[in-house]
Amino acid sequence: DAYAREVWTTRDGLPHNQVNSIAQTPEGYLWFATWEGVVRYNGQEFRAFGRNNVPALMDSGIRAVSVGPSGALVVATSRGGVSVLRGENWTTYTVDNGLTQNETFAALEDRAGRIWCATAQGPCCCDGKAWTTWTAADGIAAGAALALLVDRGGRLWCGTAQGLSCFDGQAWTTFGATGGLAEGSVNALAEDSSGHLWCS
Repeated sequence: DAYAREVWTTRDGLPHNQVNSIAQTPEGYLWFATWEGVVRYNGQEFRAFGRNNVPALMDSGIRAVSVGPSGALVVATSRGGVSVLRGENWTTYTVDNGLTQNETFAALEDRAGRIWCATAQGPCCCDGKAWTTWTAADGIAAGAALALLVDRGGRLWCGTAQGLSCFDGQAWTTFGATGGLAEGSVNALAEDSSGHLWCS
């Protein structure tokens, strides 16, 4: 098979050359997480969204973007909490709304419409009313939460600085070296077409 490769940089309209994460919304837009805002690409041009042009965005340093089952774009920022774009409307959650801290590493929407966020204090979740944060005392692997994934069965997986944990909606199960997982942090998670979970 032949593949074509195209490279985009600030010369083409990107506000920053480091892209931390990429997601695609149902209408076909590509979204890029950069240190100068979250960027939308429509196939022809880039449009950046940041604190300078979107009042609801508290920070332009974007660590990760993801798309939820509802089609909402979920944005994890480095100092401004987590922001959600539904249609044309942005909503931002910070410590003022009950989020554990404004520094976030990953964020996503689950099937129930809840927003999950990975922070240095652990994973936290908003059910639309209040935020709940889990720590090692709740059975989750210790350390900062670094990566999140909802698998095809609806379970929430969280990679932390000291391992991997899974939330089935009721309780956390933690996996470590005794279960075959390499010791150390879990920084990224992915599920393949066979339902296998990959960690790095």
